[in-house]
Order: sequence, then structure tokens, then C-alpha cells
Amino acid sequence: YQHTGGEGEGEDGQDDDRGSRGSLEAADRAGAAMEHQAQSLMRSDSGGRRSPSAADRMTESMERSTERLLRDLRMPDVRVRERGFPGELDESELETVKRFRAELSARDPVYGEIVRSFSDVEGEAYALCRWLRARKFDVDKVFELLDQARPNFEVARSSDFYPDFEAALGFPRSVFLSQYPAIFSGNARNGCPVMYLRTGLICPDGIKCLVSFDVADRFFWNDVYYGLRSHLARGREYNPDFARCENIGVYDLKGLSRSQVTSDTFEMIKVANGVMASFPETLHCLLIINAPSWFGFIWAAIRKFIDPRTASKIEVFTSQKSSIARMKELIDETQLPADYGGSGPSLDQAAAGSGSSSSSRPCSKLVV
Repeated sequence: YQHTGGEGEGEDGQDDDRGSRGSLEAADRAGAAMEHQAQSLMRSDSGGRRSPSAADRMTESMERSTERLLRDLRMPDVRVRERGFPGELDESELETVKRFRAELSARDPVYGEIVRSFSDVEGEAYALCRWLRARKFDVDKVFELLDQARPNFEVARSSDFYPDFEAALGFPRSVFLSQYPAIFSGNARNGCPVMYLRTGLICPDGIKCLVSFDVADRFFWNDVYYGLRSHLARGREYNPDFARCENIGVYDLKGLSRSQVTSDTFEMIKVANGVMASFPETLHCLLIINAPSWFGFIWAAIRKFIDPRTASKIEVFTSQKSSIARMKELIDETQLPADYGGSGPSLDQAAAGSGSSSSSRPCSKLVV
């Protein structure tokens, strides 16, 4: 399950006059709201005397915050040499970021919470730009995306995003992974966490025996909000300049049969995408390995409907040798699972929460 920005990336992103007027009016409303808040704090008691402490703290805090953001947008400590990232913005994009931030301040705080979900591992400048890249720096369309993400986010937030997997779903995590083997294991050379999905081992019937689809999203919330975040923090151990809030996906199609591509499989993908709507632009690249011969025809058809920028992040390999060679280019041998010729823990060990080859056992493949 990955989210790269989704629909809308292929549009030209040009605003018409009405959109421009709406943007200016929204920015004015946001500015007026902040000015009103500051003036309220500056009012004193009935004597009309100014309260400098409250007003000065408010003003200074706003000024420092804005100055810090502008500095990070223009000259970030870590620079990613790609369009749409801090340090690579033109003046129009800088103004769009400022407008987006002002709108977030003026609207329901939940929008800011969604945008800053990774605030402990992602700077504000990077978070704002990540969301704007998802809709080609169109603020109105970003808020449409936020409106889509909000209902699921609020439900998950009410349960603190399900920190205790077993309490949330009623069975151990390893049991779920035996039916839906998606696991973060290690980090790439650039610091990105790596998520492996062994599609040939997905068992839709087993998943249905374990959990209904209406609560299956708890797995993905737990996996992203806690698993991905911890791996993102760990990324700086491998690359001190790691600043991306992105992961690398490896989809292993070994053993995949057409009979596994059922309506239940697509329903699970739909559940995952509902969660990932809160985390756009988090895919660095996706490797599809061990693709069967029939997959080429499907991929050729699918690729036509994918935005070129997204499609450029996806690589398909039918040869195991070439796929492992590519994985070793991206991932150090110590971080690469033993399943793919590395010296890291096997995926079964990672699923069992063990880093020691002597203490883990393979997960069962069938739930009865």
C-alpha cells in the first residue's frame, strides 16, 4: 500500500480568474483571523492599558515561526535537489506555501494535525511541501484531499491510532502478517524505510476469518503511524542528511496467481488507500519483482492511466537476478533481508519481531 499523490497529478494546475480571487480572499480571511487573535491578546483591562506580556509573546512567537519557516523553505539545513522540496521552490510556490499555512491556521485544527502527522520526524517546511506536491501546489485541491482524509483520521485519532495492535484487533500481529505479509524491514542507503509485500502469500479468505474489512484499517493505522514513523527516525542513523518522509516499496509477486486477485483483494487495497490518504507523497520508489509473464500485459494497460511522475517511480522486474541487483543498489547488504541475499533478518523473523535467526519461527500460512 503506497500513496504517491493520487488523482489530480496529471492536471495542468493552472488557476482561472475565479480560483485566483478565491485564493486571495481565503488568504485575506486567514490573515484577518490571526490579526484579530493578536489584537485580542493586546487588549487590556477596562482602563484601556495594553498588556505587553501577552501581546509581545504572541507577536514574537508568530514572527519567529514565520521567519523560521521562510528560512527553511529557502535555505533548508538538508536540501533535496528536486522540484517541490524546500530549497527548490520558485517565488510563486513560496507564496503558495505561505497561503497554505495561513489557511491551516484559520481552519479547524484537525487539518493541521493531519498535515503535521510526522512532526516528530518531519520539519514543517517539508510537511507543507509534501502535501502541496500531492496536488501540484493547488491549495484548494489540497483541502479537498484533506476533506477526504479527515473522517478516517478522526476515527483513528479517537483511539490514538491503535498503538496496541493485539488490543485493537484481538490477535497477535504475526497472525495477521501470516495472511497479509506486509512488513517494514530495514532502511535503504538513503535512509528510506523499506516495506516488503509478498503478494503471492496474501490469503483473502484467511484475512476474512480474522477480521472484517470495516476494522482492518486498524492494522494500517498502526503500521504507518507507529511503524513507519519509527523507521523514518531510524533513517537518520544510516544517512544524517535524510529528510524525506518517504519509503521504498518492494512488491514480490512470486507465487501470485490470478485466482488471488479477487474482489476481497481489491477491498483490502481500498482499505489501505483510505488510510494512506492521510499520508500523500510518501512513496520514494516501488520495485515490483518476480513478476509473472502475464503481469506484463496488465502493467502495460495500467501504466497508461498513471501520471508519468508516479509511473517513473515504479520499476518492474521479471528476472530475479536483475531485481536483486537493483535492490542491492538501493539497500546495503546488512539491511537487506536474507530472503533476497542480504545478511539482515528474514522477513519471517521481521514479522515475528525478532532480529535473531535462532529465535524465530516461520509464520503459518493458513488460519483455520
